[in-house]
Amino acid sequence: FAEVSRQAKVHATDWSWGALIFDADNDGLKDIFVANGIVKDLTDFDYVDFYVNNQEDIIEFKKDSVLLTKMINEFPSNPQQNYWFKNYGDWKFENQSSSQGLDQLTFSTGAVYGDLDNDGDLDLIVNNLNDRAFIYQNLAVENNLGNYLQLDLGNAFGAKVICFANGNRYFQEFQPVKGYLSSVDQTIHFGLGKVEVLDSIHVIWPDQQLTTMVKVKTNQKIKPERNVGIPMFQTPLIETTAFQQVDLNLPFSAPQSEFIDFDRDRLRFWMISDEGPKVAKADVNGDGLDDLFIPGAMDYSSTLWIQTRDGKFTSSNSPLFEKDKRAEDVAGSFQDLNGDGFVDLIVASGSIEFPMNDLSYQDRIYFNDGKGNFTTIASPFLPSPTAFILAEDLDGDGDLDLVSGVRSIPFAYGVPSGVNLWQNDGQGNFSPFPNQLGENLKSIGMLTSGSFSDLDGDGVSELIMVGEWTPIMIYALVNGQFINRSQDFGISSAAGLWNTVLVDDLNGDGKPDILAGNRGLNTRMTTSPASELRMLVNDFDQNGAVEQILVSQQAEGAIPWVMKNTLLKQIPSLRKQLLTYASYQNKTLESLFPESILSKSVTLSAQTLATTLWINNGSEKFNEQVLPPEIQQAPVYAIEIISTPSGRIKVLLGGNQARIKPELGSQMGSYGWSLDLQPDGSWKAQLPSESGLFVPGEIRDFQQLKINNHPYLLVIRTNENPIAFDIR
Repeated sequence: FAEVSRQAKVHATDWSWGALIFDADNDGLKDIFVANGIVKDLTDFDYVDFYVNNQEDIIEFKKDSVLLTKMINEFPSNPQQNYWFKNYGDWKFENQSSSQGLDQLTFSTGAVYGDLDNDGDLDLIVNNLNDRAFIYQNLAVENNLGNYLQLDLGNAFGAKVICFANGNRYFQEFQPVKGYLSSVDQTIHFGLGKVEVLDSIHVIWPDQQLTTMVKVKTNQKIKPERNVGIPMFQTPLIETTAFQQVDLNLPFSAPQSEFIDFDRDRLRFWMISDEGPKVAKADVNGDGLDDLFIPGAMDYSSTLWIQTRDGKFTSSNSPLFEKDKRAEDVAGSFQDLNGDGFVDLIVASGSIEFPMNDLSYQDRIYFNDGKGNFTTIASPFLPSPTAFILAEDLDGDGDLDLVSGVRSIPFAYGVPSGVNLWQNDGQGNFSPFPNQLGENLKSIGMLTSGSFSDLDGDGVSELIMVGEWTPIMIYALVNGQFINRSQDFGISSAAGLWNTVLVDDLNGDGKPDILAGNRGLNTRMTTSPASELRMLVNDFDQNGAVEQILVSQQAEGAIPWVMKNTLLKQIPSLRKQLLTYASYQNKTLESLFPESILSKSVTLSAQTLATTLWINNGSEKFNEQVLPPEIQQAPVYAIEIISTPSGRIKVLLGGNQARIKPELGSQMGSYGWSLDLQPDGSWKAQLPSESGLFVPGEIRDFQQLKINNHPYLLVIRTNENPIAFDIR
């Protein structure tokens, strides 16, 4: 299971009890009813603070043995409205309680459904505390909203029913106990929309006997017969999956440091110090086998793994990397930097654990002697947290120059950073480019990923980059300077919280496309023109420390996301304005800080949180293509395109993020997705049972490699061991 309530927008229903999933309007899609309310609101923070700040009263109440009674009696009591979410398909729900006659304020608990008037739709009964029970008549049949079918299975609890019609499949399991200490009508009810005749029905009884009926008319109640002697139901065999998990002789795990971003920046909501590692692959010793470099977190040494002929991996050059283990290495890249024909190693050091200009942020170069023996050279690079390093011949002299994207400025998260460009003298010695080549790349945002690719087929590669609170950016090298050409290529200017980007030919037409991994839609955060997600960065209390305040920019002003207690810990000067939680409700930044302060803020905004695919149409323009909703279940940190031995093309996406404050909730809705291109050009997300790809945890990288001349997929996870899959 993957938790997707935030993506479906059904996650926030106050203090909820009975929950029912049933097709209330007979349209073929199951809706959700939630019974809501609590007589005494135990979560009223103003009430809690009152008692915390009045210890003398508590002592007196304890003496008289009336503390609990006194507290309970004085808890606020506010009745709540129940929720009914109509299902529109593709995980899109809308609360229509008020418009559908469920607008009463109550303290509801138990709830059940049943066809009380035998008209073919499910009526609703709700139990209320300190009030009479409510019975709601369903008018779906009277309003001709859809057809139905009802089945009486007696007491065959656990039986399963599958209805087939027009290529669609409708499923229910006979379990009537639900709705909080309640039991619903024991008749199984299917809403079927416009279906008038079902192609077939399978009833799988608890003992796995199978009853099959064909050409069953709708709008009736039937009682299937259990046919003795009919063959047992057999679970359909799944075709051989493209991936099969295997054991890999790679004794490595990717532990993360104990650094907590929130200890430094109290007002931030998610961490960025756990975004690695990104693995590098190459044949470093000339034996024709794939070797691996895996970056290590702070205080954990990076490792180089040499593959042996028997398919095992042995650690190499360990003392060399041990010297630099203080750094948080986030990525590696193998490139021939000194022109000797052997791949050298570039290591990107990033994260934000250290102070500004700390030497642990310096990227490093290790030269290879061709036999897999590496030596380090003095680092010419600036000590700034790196997100990625790319190798490209920028000056046309035949050697590889380097482009490094800066992730963030330590102790100033949110202040835009940029790109560093390093010129190669042909011998692997690097220095900053002396001209204005990178003038337009200095302060473009907090970068996370980049790639070079010839998007327009002119023989010159463009630089594609993404970052937090940035749009997808495309820069072309024109007359010795990088120029932003994103709009020329038709790429949306919508900024996102991008984590990664893959530039490759995804649809097989020979042209590079762009797939960018974003925060996803399975989050409490939303953004729209009426309520745009923004982050203001400023020294709001003028004490020399930078704060970041996440807001929703609405017509009345900027509404903060941060909790009152957290805000006051960071900015104590606001205490006189915010004496109670009630006083903080719907407060805007404009009412908390003077314009003279707010006007100095760096304001970042995001217009989209969705992982996005842009298809190259071949005329220097890209068209956005819709991705399956499953892809939006979690943040995407890793993307890979794979060609299986049978010639099938698959696009893999992985991510998740656990280090998020409870106010937003962790985003762990993905087990890795495998996308298949369909004949009509759309994409289908395979279930783990269909693809064979099932990876719990936080995926940070995919890496293909060959072992014994057979393709494998290595999945790198933060704080866990890697997982390997046979590519079939």
